Amino acid sequence: GGLDRLFQAHGVPLALRGLWPCPQFVPLPGAPADLLPRFMRAACRHGVTLYTVPYVNFSHRDADVAEALELLARALGDL
Repeated sequence: GGLDRLFQAHGVPLALRGLWPCPQFVPLPGAPADLLPRFMRAACRHGVTLYTVPYVNFSHRDADVAEALELLARALGDL
């Protein structure tokens, strides 16, 4: 839910959909065709490697998730 809230706060028409351990990034209606690859590259520049279907598991602690969300917020600011 944290990343979906960041997408909304930054006005980025992307969402995560599906089961929580392996959701999928989905462009929302009206999103530019290149938005998802641009987001992925921005995330990588800020130190977060993502895939179209990211896998979250129990080895990711609360601090890891918080750090990733902070870095992804910076990436969204680049868009």
